[in-house]
Amino acid sequence: MSTVIPQKDVKPIAYDLINTFGSLENVLKAKPDDLMQVKGVGEITAVALSPVRDMNKRVSSNRNRNIVKLNTICDAMNYCVNALSEEKQETLILVTLANNGAVLNKHIINQGSVRGITAEPRQLIEYIVRNNAAGVIMAHNHPSGDPTPSANDIAFTVEFRATLRRLDINFVDHIIVSGNDCWSMKRDSKEFMPD
Repeated sequence: MSTVIPQKDVKPIAYDLINTFGSLENVLKAKPDDLMQVKGVGEITAVALSPVRDMNKRVSSNRNRNIVKLNTICDAMNYCVNALSEEKQETLILVTLANNGAVLNKHIINQGSVRGITAEPRQLIEYIVRNNAAGVIMAHNHPSGDPTPSANDIAFTVEFRATLRRLDINFVDHIIVSGNDCWSMKRDSKEFMPD
């Protein structure tokens, strides 16, 4: 910030930003209009922070570049957090896997509003068949800050899992990401995803 606010101690402004938004991560995710509500933050400063936010998003998603296998729920959760934690709108991805857990592809299925997204099982199955996948991980984010599944999340997961079982495709998990926190339907919702 000292490069856009010359000749001034910027520590008090930095502290005010962190206190207002709760963390440095939240400051970097904030929109310029929201940043300008903090005393001492003008348009130039707020806009100057935008590239840092975009760079942070790219760094997060690039963490998956060298991941070639997802053999545990923990691996899958970390992969999904890296892929979705910086998304501002709800985003649904489908990760297709080989028999040995090797990542074949990551598909962005749909992006919606903060309130939700829609997906057709047929569309998901087309990607699975095209990749000749033996297994899949479905994941989406909750920009609201709470990864707890909604009733719609649960219903869609149960229905989609049943469809894949009929096709003899392993439904590994449905992971819901919110920031750096996440919910695994397999680990955290055993009543809906029994083994």
